[in-house]
Amino acid sequence: MSLRSVVWLVAAQLGGGSVLPEDECSETALSMLQGRASKARPPSASHVLELEYSSGRLLLHVQAGALPAQRLLLDTGSSTVAFCNVSLPETLPGAKKTHFNACEQYGPSTAMGYFRDGYVGPFFQGDLSIQGLEIPDAMFAVFGQGSCAPSMCADHPSQGIFGVAYRQRNKIFPSTVDLSSACVRTSSEIEILCPTTTASFVPPVMQELRQTSDGSEIFGIYWSGLASGSMYLGPAAVETKNFDPSAPEAMLLDSGAGASGWYNVNVLRILVGGTEYEGVDCTKHSRACIVDTGTPAFLLPAGVSLDSSSWLWESPKLEVHLQGVAGGDVVLDFDLEPWLSQNMVGTLGAPEAFWDPLMVLGLPLWSRYYTMFNLTANTVSFTPHAQPRSG
Repeated sequence: MSLRSVVWLVAAQLGGGSVLPEDECSETALSMLQGRASKARPPSASHVLELEYSSGRLLLHVQAGALPAQRLLLDTGSSTVAFCNVSLPETLPGAKKTHFNACEQYGPSTAMGYFRDGYVGPFFQGDLSIQGLEIPDAMFAVFGQGSCAPSMCADHPSQGIFGVAYRQRNKIFPSTVDLSSACVRTSSEIEILCPTTTASFVPPVMQELRQTSDGSEIFGIYWSGLASGSMYLGPAAVETKNFDPSAPEAMLLDSGAGASGWYNVNVLRILVGGTEYEGVDCTKHSRACIVDTGTPAFLLPAGVSLDSSSWLWESPKLEVHLQGVAGGDVVLDFDLEPWLSQNMVGTLGAPEAFWDPLMVLGLPLWSRYYTMFNLTANTVSFTPHAQPRSG
């Protein structure tokens, strides 16, 4: 399905008689469905949202319309807001079903090119409420009946996902695209493979950040390493005591045209137990090194040894050197012992599919650093906690 076809669908849905040029599709035509969210709406103030930690997940309590709040996984590795349908009614009060569907796939691919987790389901447009923050006319998906996300909806405390990555990951498919075969269940596992598209909606968080009083598209994430954390939207991200204005900034590489939409950092080298590994090329969109709250572990590149007998240091330390904005390295350091003991450190196999990541800096990162994402400047800063936490 071409982007021009998507524009025709948007125009038809809105009752318009004209079609916008194809090169305006990304930012204009697809945003028309969300136009009411910003019309005559006063700028928002800063917001601080409380996070709950449970079973390796950071969770936000999110309401769709007047329905009870659902616990959604906070995920910097995706950008769609999606609810499990296990506790939702057939129709959602205060929300309108659109003519678009979501299809998302998670995790490293298999040797056959499929993924083992993900979902397919319709997009709705309606109001979202998060601890007093109201996001009107937001686009969110609902996992379709029999969708491919059993672990998300059954085996973990989350009741869906709250993605906050770049817009490119909030992919949409017109209802005319047949997604019935995207998810296949076998006797032992699931297989999901979504079609390719460059069409996307503005994610709810981005929608909100564009309405902040100073127009700053920034947000921060703090986790105590224990039971609680916070997400800071807009100016609150730099006003919190967790933020140090002099904290080093790393470049985010995957925001431009053709990008994957992940928060991809350029890893120059890593040291595990004093053993150095170089040549991790994260500069290609297809082979990213991801900063991801939705992955409950450090996943290191293929070839990295976690055998302590090969380490030069007695203590299991991890150093990650990132490409900095100012030209030097941004050095992140971690004590791996508490994460190794909880099986929250692993290695990835050699990439199989085009979009398989090379490395994932997962949730343990936030036990050590407060991260402030600047989506306008395409940077992320790392402020060490006053007292490093672990485990």
